[in-house]
Amino acid sequence: MRMKAENTYSIKDFKVLGISHWNTPVAVREKYSLNESLIHEIKAFAKEQGIDNLLLLSTCNRSEVFAFTDSFEKLAAVFLHFGKGELSELQANSYQKSGEAAIRHLFEVANGLDSQILGDFQIVSQLKNAYQSGMENGLINTELSRLVEQVIQCSKKVKRKTQLSSGAASTAYAAVQHIKKHNSKLDNNEVLLIGTGKIGRVTCKNLVKHLDHNHIRIINRTQSTAEELAETYGLQCGNFDDMEKEIAKAGIIVVATGAPVSVILPEHLDGITEKKIILDLSVPRNVHPDIDQINNVEVIDMDHLEDTKSESLAEREASIPKAKAIIDTFIETYSEWLDMRSIAPTIQALKLKLKNIKEQEIQKELAGSGELDSVRLDAVSDRIINNITKQCVLHLKKNYKNETLSVQAIQQIFDLETELQS
Repeated sequence: MRMKAENTYSIKDFKVLGISHWNTPVAVREKYSLNESLIHEIKAFAKEQGIDNLLLLSTCNRSEVFAFTDSFEKLAAVFLHFGKGELSELQANSYQKSGEAAIRHLFEVANGLDSQILGDFQIVSQLKNAYQSGMENGLINTELSRLVEQVIQCSKKVKRKTQLSSGAASTAYAAVQHIKKHNSKLDNNEVLLIGTGKIGRVTCKNLVKHLDHNHIRIINRTQSTAEELAETYGLQCGNFDDMEKEIAKAGIIVVATGAPVSVILPEHLDGITEKKIILDLSVPRNVHPDIDQINNVEVIDMDHLEDTKSESLAEREASIPKAKAIIDTFIETYSEWLDMRSIAPTIQALKLKLKNIKEQEIQKELAGSGELDSVRLDAVSDRIINNITKQCVLHLKKNYKNETLSVQAIQQIFDLETELQS
């Protein structure tokens, strides 16, 4: 069995378990949405499962858990403990990747290649927030930290060198484009934005950029944050406690609160006669499912937002090969670093073993004759040790893709078990 220093991982140890918009409707995704506010509880639970590192990426279109671990079951336990779904449903709708495939998945997610909106640049910001939260809570080990930093550097280069994120590619932008496309159906073009969190603020910025300021109102549970955002963009501000009245004034309602429960309820639309469009940009959904059955109300959730068919989309699609080529170089660099990190304990143990042998042999010679030049003998021996170690390192570098077999061979030849355990 391969000996491994504590907390040192190889590429095959990296895993992701996730659920996303590609094959799972929002009604199922919302059951497994992992609220970042629970990070302290998630950390404690992960430790109980034997996971000493974890990256939690939970957005409107995906919930994913990345970790260096020996078991997908441990990652599933996190979803099941903090979500509302059953194991059978998770198994039917989730995907799992390990090794280089899992690493590539993280790179592609962060660069918007796996997003509902191709090139979505919001996702890397969400990754940064998840990384920061993990760091603050002691869930990011050395291997995971190096990986995320490489992913972030890669995203900067992709954005700089390609057109993958051109044309304001984001969910918020797609929502605004949907409004512009469909508001001709409405007699009332007043827009109500509910929520001023991360999603709400980005959506507000896009609304202001592409729609008439005079027709946008903001409400939020915390009145002061709504007033602050309204003042920033010169918008009107309403009162969250007057939800029913505020909804009645608007033809278009954009909901982006990120609350764990429904914020818009059927009773908020009692007695309406004019047509309304409600865009729910939150997962879990903030609009009660029954509202979709009310006459004159059209609910658009995350599953119904589509990328805009435009020139910018064509430019983004044409950038995919170049973006993937950039990703390849970062993956190769990281993989080599990780492989060399995983063999470092063996190299250190080998040097210690050889030094012990050297010292034993020198002592034997000195005991038999006092005429040896111990200083010169020590220097010559060190050079021999370094040359032997160098050859082993070169071999492992050359064969790092098959690193396990090479490491095992060196461990067995030099009987390194004692040194690795020390």
